[in-house]
Amino acid sequence: MIREPTREERQEKRDANEALRTEARLPDGVEDLKGMHFINIHNSIVMVIEKSWVGDSGVVLWTSFTGDVYSTSDIEKHWTRVNGVQDLGW
Repeated sequence: MIREPTREERQEKRDANEALRTEARLPDGVEDLKGMHFINIHNSIVMVIEKSWVGDSGVVLWTSFTGDVYSTSDIEKHWTRVNGVQDLGW
């Protein structure tokens, strides 16, 4: 009979998988956006990308410094890259 994993074992596996996804190499052809500044074309909100997450199918999700998560497609459609804080008047 197969033993069910304990709650702690399941959490350890989830944590290990999360680490693998956040440390994974970006798929070929995907530019690393970490550290880049963007301004939203609809409402002028500013964000800076802090980290990436690579899913099982190769999709990349990006997390901003405020904790919001965006797909590469969302960023391409709704955000404009800026050179940094000097362009934003910070």
